[in-house]
Amino acid sequence: MKSDSWNNPDNWIYKWTEKLYNTNGTQGQRKLLVYFNDTAHTPHFQDLIKSLRKKYDIPATGFLSKDMQVSLPEQWKHKQNNSVHIKLNEDIKSICKLYFLHPVYWSDTIQNIIFYDKYDVIGDMTEGFDLCLFTNLRSEHKEFLFKKIIKNDDIAFPLAIRISPYASERDILDYVKKMYPVIKHFQEDLKDKTSKIGKIKKKKAGIKERNDFIYQNKHLPREEIMKLVGDKFGYYAVIDYGYIGKIISMEKKKRKDV
Repeated sequence: MKSDSWNNPDNWIYKWTEKLYNTNGTQGQRKLLVYFNDTAHTPHFQDLIKSLRKKYDIPATGFLSKDMQVSLPEQWKHKQNNSVHIKLNEDIKSICKLYFLHPVYWSDTIQNIIFYDKYDVIGDMTEGFDLCLFTNLRSEHKEFLFKKIIKNDDIAFPLAIRISPYASERDILDYVKKMYPVIKHFQEDLKDKTSKIGKIKKKKAGIKERNDFIYQNKHLPREEIMKLVGDKFGYYAVIDYGYIGKIISMEKKKRKDV
C-alpha cells in the first residue's frame, strides 16, 4: 500500500499500520519473516555477506554500532565514493533476488547486515514484507520511481487481482475463495522450486539455537554433546543420543539444500 502521507502519524493509514504491526501482522508477514530469519543465518547466506565485506573493505564482523542503522558508517573508507555505492547496491539487489526478497524493500535490511551485522527488518511491514501487496495503481503511476518499483513488484508479486472501488469485503473474499483453484494453478506454474518461503516452520524459542549448537559440535561423541547441551541450555533441553544424531542429519541436509 503506497501513500504520499504514509509516514504521517496523523494519517489514518499510519495508525492502522501501527495497530496491525502490534497485533502480530498478517499470516503472510509471519511466513516471510520466519523464512528470512532462518535463511539469513545459513552458511550460504553468511558466506555471501562475508565475501561482500571483504570486497568492499568492511570489517569481517561489520562496524560496531549500538543503534539501529540505515546510513553508511562514517568510518567506511568508501563512504564518499558513489561508484562503489552503485556496485554495492547491485550486489545487494542480487542477494535479494537470489532469496526471493523484493529489492526495493529489503535492500536496507541486507545493507544493515553487511555493515553492522544487525538482522532487524527495516521498513514498513505492510509493503514488500508480506506475501501479498496492496497498491493504488492510478496513484502509483505518478510516482517518481514508478518503473523501478513496478519492475520489482512484478518479480515479487507476479499475480494480481484488480479491485473495483465498488466491491465490498464480502465480494472480494467470495471472489478469492471461488477463484483460488485458478490462482493456485498459476502460482504453482510460477514458483521457483528452490525457494523455501512458506516451507520453514517457526521453531520454539531456543530450539534453533540448540540445534545450531549441536551441529557445531557434531565432531564430538554423542555423550559429550548431550552433556554440553544440558550445561548450556538446562536439564529440560537434554535429549537422547538417537535424537542428537537425527538433529545433526537434519541440519546437514538443510545446509546442503541452501
